[in-house]
Amino acid sequence: MKPEFKIKEHVVYYDPERRRSWKEGGTWPHKNHYGFHEAVIAADFRLRGYEVIHDYSVTKTKPLRHVANYFTKLVHGFVGRRATRFFTTELKEITGGDDGQPDLFVFHEDTPNDPKIRYPEYPEDLLWFFVECKGPDEAIRETQRKFWRAIAERDDIDLGIKRLKLFRALPEGYKYEPKEYEF
Repeated sequence: MKPEFKIKEHVVYYDPERRRSWKEGGTWPHKNHYGFHEAVIAADFRLRGYEVIHDYSVTKTKPLRHVANYFTKLVHGFVGRRATRFFTTELKEITGGDDGQPDLFVFHEDTPNDPKIRYPEYPEDLLWFFVECKGPDEAIRETQRKFWRAIAERDDIDLGIKRLKLFRALPEGYKYEPKEYEF
């Protein structure tokens, strides 16, 4: 399959000293805690005035865990009926479930007095989008590319490539040039 879409990654840096576990005198519970990079990127969005959900499902409307069920309802409330129908039928068939689903659902309010600070790279001022989070050496999996393609192809129901963002959390001082990926 020839790649049709491109996604450019953004970088968020963190203080590597804070990455140490509590036992090592740092501020993170466990040195290899799953979700650290997602937490760094989510914190960056929150500092900019966005809200972030990380425990949700787009392909199931009633996840097993209560908190995921609650967050899933919020996500589907934002995306609307047409997108929800697509997520729970076609997308579920394409991906085989929740495989490849992005780590974060990012959103903000749409009110005249909304003081939120938007990322300048997003001139379309979207109310919501999905964010995939990666650490320094993490690769993009084929299941993620499959998910992205399915979303990118559906501009007709207000999805499309505009709803997908890719971020990489890196320790300060890490030499890295953001890449653009085809899928």
